[in-house]
Amino acid sequence: IPDADVAVGATEITMAAADLTALDLAEGDYILLEDLNGNVQVNRVKSLTSTKIGLQLPATTALVNTDSDLVHTIKQTEVMLI
Repeated sequence: IPDADVAVGATEITMAAADLTALDLAEGDYILLEDLNGNVQVNRVKSLTSTKIGLQLPATTALVNTDSDLVHTIKQTEVMLI
């Protein structure tokens, strides 16, 4: 859950340092911004500080802290289909 609201058009997300550490992000990783009303956006990490995620693309989904909207890490996984 972001520490502060994220408006449509924003280029960074403020997170608690512990939450940002738990996301285990690096520059270039993909993330999912999820508004719990059903709106989502896949974005890419442009930059990182201990409490901020810089976004490659401006946010198209507004995230509201008090609504418990979420930021997810997207990880690539190799699988075998049988």
